[in-house]
Amino acid sequence: MLTCSDEPYVLRLLKTDPEGAALTDASFNVSGRFAGGSAEESVQTDAQGAASLASLLMPRQTYTLAETAVPAGYQPLGGQATFTLGEDGRLQMQDDADGGVKVGNDGMTLIITDQRVVKGGMARTGDAAPIAPALGVLAAGAVALFARLAIRRREE
Repeated sequence: MLTCSDEPYVLRLLKTDPEGAALTDASFNVSGRFAGGSAEESVQTDAQGAASLASLLMPRQTYTLAETAVPAGYQPLGGQATFTLGEDGRLQMQDDADGGVKVGNDGMTLIITDQRVVKGGMARTGDAAPIAPALGVLAAGAVALFARLAIRRREE
């Protein structure tokens, strides 16, 4: 008698900040074609920043990952990520949501990294902070300095 069984492909997610620390309470929707017949599944990260998708992924299928809730103080992903499950059971990224999602070393874990939200204070290198107000202040200061120098020359 011959008995066969399939090993399930379980998708694991790991949510981190830019320094690699785990982030809890992030929620995701994963859409695609699952072995159980569903087209969309939802997961939320636990205290270790991890989540597992119990529905069976199917080889040669493309899936879309969308972040639906982010931890307080963090920006959501820059769009959706898409990935394919290969015949070998390893994930291959198609679109990494502007670099926010990558495949872990095990080939079956997606690592999702969110950026901190900058509120007040100075922007960090690489942050998209508006510089127009600062340039306006510098320009006004330069005009005031040249006006003061011109007045001083007339007085001399």
